[in-house]
Amino acid sequence: MGTAIVVLAVVGVLMNRFGNAYFDLLVVTARRAVEDRKNILADFSSLEAFHAARAAWYPVGVTVIGMVGLAAILWLMMFKPFLIRSKWFMEQYENQPAPFFGHSDIFRMSALLPDSGGPSAHDRPALSIQFLGVG
Repeated sequence: MGTAIVVLAVVGVLMNRFGNAYFDLLVVTARRAVEDRKNILADFSSLEAFHAARAAWYPVGVTVIGMVGLAAILWLMMFKPFLIRSKWFMEQYENQPAPFFGHSDIFRMSALLPDSGGPSAHDRPALSIQFLGVG
């Protein structure tokens, strides 16, 4: 979930940056076009610049950034790739010493499996880790 929050923050910053740049470009070119329209002797280059600014890539870029970010967040939330819940991981590290907790502890995650004979899904938290001391 932490990764999804980081992705959300990055997408928000990118969309804000490109969105603000687009609106700033529109405001500057629109003001210049309005000022030039008041002057009869002015050329129409400012109006052409306004139309070019309206056709800029910014709206498409902001949309793409948002859609890719949303897809990444949904993928992270649905498949949880960084959560240690796979049966393979639990089989590999069942009853193995966990050096980051000390050599006297055993890192055991068998209670996560529904068919392991452990507590049922309603009786246990979403992630339960048991530490058993080995004398």
